[in-house]
Amino acid sequence: MDFRNRFDGIEKDVVLLIKSKAWRLVGRHGFTVSDREDIEQELMLDLLRRLRRFNPKRAKRKRFVNRVIDHGVARLVEYQNAEMRDYSRHGGSLSKKVDSPDGERVERAELLDVQTCHPGRADEETCQLEIDVEAVVAQLPGELRVVAIGLKTETVAGLARKLAIPRTTLNDRVRELRWHFAQGAMRKYL
Repeated sequence: MDFRNRFDGIEKDVVLLIKSKAWRLVGRHGFTVSDREDIEQELMLDLLRRLRRFNPKRAKRKRFVNRVIDHGVARLVEYQNAEMRDYSRHGGSLSKKVDSPDGERVERAELLDVQTCHPGRADEETCQLEIDVEAVVAQLPGELRVVAIGLKTETVAGLARKLAIPRTTLNDRVRELRWHFAQGAMRKYL
């Protein structure tokens, strides 16, 4: 393990703690040795941003630093384990030869819809999906319909601001939307 302090102005024990936490993540949650320095930098940057909020009346500096670093590690793990980045779900190289629906051997990349990065859908199936989505949206209660339509172009945070409601309330409505979409006709697309 490399214990050199590359971070000017930061105490050696803080640097050692960050390096130690980064090394502990290597080999877990899809992090590799090549990610170690990036992890260290992320944790250090997060700490430097949050040090401005340190209040010696509320906690000792060491406890504050430990807590900030622990939360930083938790955020990195949560981000890494998000379903869309789940390293265990990747099917391998896009250059790998696989069987196409037509029975031909083609590279995996040829089977992807580049715009959505999902296995390509036939035009007919895409058209039917759009029809089914519109049918579900039309049957939604008013406030859920507004959310569904808004989420076509806005992020959750942006839509919450636009609708002047708390994000937690909007997240509850999104969960409700998912339930409605998972029912009936939409189930075959999931």
